[in-house]
Amino acid sequence: MREKLFGLRLPLAIFILIILILNMASAAIFYSVFTAHVYGEYFNMETSHFSLYFPRNWIAASGRYELDYGTRNIVWIAPIDKLAFITLAIMDKKSTESYMEKNNLTDAYSIMKYEIGRIYDSILKRNKNATLRFIGNGTIKAAGYSLNYISFIIINGYIDNEGKHYNWTWMFMTSIINGELLQIIYHAIGDDYKPTYPIFQSILNRTKVKWG
Repeated sequence: MREKLFGLRLPLAIFILIILILNMASAAIFYSVFTAHVYGEYFNMETSHFSLYFPRNWIAASGRYELDYGTRNIVWIAPIDKLAFITLAIMDKKSTESYMEKNNLTDAYSIMKYEIGRIYDSILKRNKNATLRFIGNGTIKAAGYSLNYISFIIINGYIDNEGKHYNWTWMFMTSIINGELLQIIYHAIGDDYKPTYPIFQSILNRTKVKWG
């Protein structure tokens, strides 16, 4: 499953394509040249809303959505050699209120169910044989806060360019803190979930949230 795209390892190529597709003009990609904030085996990345450390064989990008009804600040992190991805996002109060009202959402749990439904519907459009199975839910400590979480797997949810099917495992974490929506999402494809999950936990343990 170690394919290449544009001469790049597939995970790195997908990561860059995600940033380009999202058309994030303010996004900045940090790779090996990210030397100004090296701490041992970790990079330190500081954004307006997050302070985080991630391994030197991972990459990260940050972006800011300027929306009509508010702002959304996002960080993406991924290893360069595996199909695993982390997203951290904060919506300001105005964005959170508008997003929840528009989609008839009432709390953190309903937000996760809504977003999971959107992801699954999108995958079904490409693969009608994909099956959603919930693994667990509850609360978890992450980035210094107690967040609601839902973990699930989309069986046969990912198809590579050779037509092979892989399971796609996800973990959503969400909380509304002082009226602002904090979302943390971790997902990985096939066998890449288990080896990257401890690293994901380590990154979260070192992450600090900066509120606006």
